[in-house]
Amino acid sequence: MGEVRAGTASEAVLVLRNEGGATAEAKLFDHESITPVNGVTAISIAPGAELAIPLKLKLKKNQTLPTGISISFQANEVPVAIKAIPASSPSPTATPTPTATPPPAAVWALNDDITFVPAPEGPAIAWREKPGYSNFVLQHRAEGNDPWKPYELPAPHEGLIEWFWNLVRKIEKKIEKFLTTEIKRPDVDAMATPEQPLAKTPIDEASVGTDLWRLTAAQNGSPAQPVSATFRIEQGKLVAVKDQPEPQQEASPVPTPSPLPLTQPKPVVRLGPETSMASAGIKADRYSALLQVAFATDLGVQSFRLERGAMVSEIDPKTEIPGAPKFEPMNPPEAEIELLGVGEGEAEGRKFTVCLARISQLQPGTRTYWRLVPSGPAGELPPTSVLLVDTEPLPPWPWNTILLGALFALLAGVLYLRWRVNRVPR
Repeated sequence: MGEVRAGTASEAVLVLRNEGGATAEAKLFDHESITPVNGVTAISIAPGAELAIPLKLKLKKNQTLPTGISISFQANEVPVAIKAIPASSPSPTATPTPTATPPPAAVWALNDDITFVPAPEGPAIAWREKPGYSNFVLQHRAEGNDPWKPYELPAPHEGLIEWFWNLVRKIEKKIEKFLTTEIKRPDVDAMATPEQPLAKTPIDEASVGTDLWRLTAAQNGSPAQPVSATFRIEQGKLVAVKDQPEPQQEASPVPTPSPLPLTQPKPVVRLGPETSMASAGIKADRYSALLQVAFATDLGVQSFRLERGAMVSEIDPKTEIPGAPKFEPMNPPEAEIELLGVGEGEAEGRKFTVCLARISQLQPGTRTYWRLVPSGPAGELPPTSVLLVDTEPLPPWPWNTILLGALFALLAGVLYLRWRVNRVPR
């Protein structure tokens, strides 16, 4: 909490995270002076998700500053400490020193100035170019210690025939764009419209929901700086996330600085058990997928099983708003599961327990939800978070090729008939 003054409200945010395999249902107990901003005390968090609850603190007359609130989860109360700063009375002799306020940095608002564009030809990230900025670059990085890099769409693996037909399609699109584009003459007397041009960068569908993104630009010839918050693409929207600092290239000895006062972090309450994965890899084709999951050796994983489920959300009959999705296992899973085995591996000096499985009889161009339930010496461990398996879609029917072949055949028939009619008789 910030500084609390009489008659004014101070706000803070309580962040809850569910690291278990099932949806966590909890309740927030109202304090006499601390209440949720939206007034909702019932809490529902999906597996692996976070929920931010805005709180408001307003003291009444003769009330003391609170020290914490409580959350009810599985018939237990979880205390959360709250630190509030009382208002300090200004000294009559002290005069505040005016400080120059730096101009606020221009920020591209998520889902407004910069948006996610799902399209049949592939997803993309679009943004509006504002005056005074140039050299826009969309950067991305994997969630970890990888440095920021300008995003480049990976080149598809294609053969000679597919490359030729892709070239034909590109030529057809350029010809169609040239024929349909209206020629507009510049109007000198017209005023510039506030609507700025829209730039768009296609992205790979495999990076949606996993990579971190940000937009950089240069202002008035200065070096390029981030102009948007770091975000991730979730359910077709841009969600701001807290970025990790970039790794240092070279560690140079520096003098030890004097300790600075530490700010109190936001309280995080962990709800539900969950087995953490060291890494997970999925390689899918049209009808099957190879799944590889690594665990830390200290977990003692000896075997595992796979569960297929569906993410189901209940809709509130009053507000008609869907709640947090729940993982419901499917029995039978409607797919063939082959457990290939458990082995030991080592990477970068760390040892892992690797679980390998193959999933068959999947439908092409679909997404299925899976989770892995490992087992150890003491029995089954809690399930992992949900894994998304996306299969490759079937190639579209080559209507353009068939139409082009039919036109050539028709042209050849017309030329042959013309030759037959106009030939000299013998």
